[in-house]
Amino acid sequence: MSGISAGHVSVESWSYLKAGGFALSSIFIFVLIFSSGRFTFDLASAFQIMFLRYAGGFLTVVILAAVNRQSWSSMQSQSRVLHASRALTGGMAGSAVIFANMSMPLVDANAIGLLNVVFAMILGAAVLGDRLRPRQFVGGAACLLGAATIVLVRGAFTGYNVDYWIPSAVAVLGAVLMATESIHIKLLTTRDRPLVTLAHANFFGTILMAGPALLTWQSPNWLILALLGLGPFAILGQYFTIRAYSLAPVSLLAPLSYTSLLFVAVLGWVFFSELPTLGVLAGAALISLGGTVIILSRR
Repeated sequence: MSGISAGHVSVESWSYLKAGGFALSSIFIFVLIFSSGRFTFDLASAFQIMFLRYAGGFLTVVILAAVNRQSWSSMQSQSRVLHASRALTGGMAGSAVIFANMSMPLVDANAIGLLNVVFAMILGAAVLGDRLRPRQFVGGAACLLGAATIVLVRGAFTGYNVDYWIPSAVAVLGAVLMATESIHIKLLTTRDRPLVTLAHANFFGTILMAGPALLTWQSPNWLILALLGLGPFAILGQYFTIRAYSLAPVSLLAPLSYTSLLFVAVLGWVFFSELPTLGVLAGAALISLGGTVIILSRR
C-alpha cells in the first residue's frame, strides 16, 4: 500500500509541477500582450487591441482546425452560453488591464491587478469547492510578501493624485473580471477539448469586442496588422492556461500570478531602462520560493 501511496503522491506532484510550468508560461505571454498598449504610443485603444487580438486568434484557430481536419460539427460545444460569458469577462478584463497599463506605471497597474489572486482563491473555494491547504497559505503569503517588496522598492503609489483614481478603479475591475474568467476556464476544461474552447473564446471575443473597438477606432493600417499578430501569441497563452487548469485547481494556480511582477520588472528594465534593485531581486526570490511551495502542495 505504501508503494502505491508514494507512487500516487509522485504522480500528483509531477502533475502540479507541469501545471505550474504551463501557468508561468501563460502569465509571461499575457504580460507581454497586456503591456502591448504601452508600445502603441496611444495609437490604439484598449478595446481595439483586444478585438484585434481575438480576431487574430480566431483566424489562427480556424487554420489549426483545418490542418487537423476538424469538421464544423466536431467544433461545436453544448456550453455556448458559458463560453460567451467567459469571452465577455475575459475581453472586458483584458481591456481593463491594457487601459490601466497605458494610463499608469506598469508596476502600479500590475500590483493592483494581482488582487485577482484573492478573488480567484475565494471564488475557487466558494464556487468549485476547492480546499485551501495550509501550505498554500504559506506559499501565497511568500508570494504576497515578494510582490509587496517589489512594489515598495519601485516606489509604486507615490505621488498619488486624483487622475490616478480612474485607472486604479479600472485595474481593480479588471482583477475581478480576470478572477471570474479563471472560474469559467476551470469549468470549461471538463466539458470541451482545448481547441473547441479556444475556438469559442476567440469567436465570441471577436464579436463582443467589435462594437467597443469600432467606437474607439484610431489605428493606422500598419499597426492593425501588428496587433492581429497578437492572436497566435494569445492562442499559445490560452492553451497553456487551459492545460494548467486541467492539471491543478484554481486556488493552487492563482497565487502564481504574482510572478507577473517579476516579468514586468524585467520588461521595464529592458524596454524602459528601469534597472532592478536589490529589493526587486529579493522580491523575485520570495515569489519564486512561494510559487514552488504552492506547486508542490499536495492533497
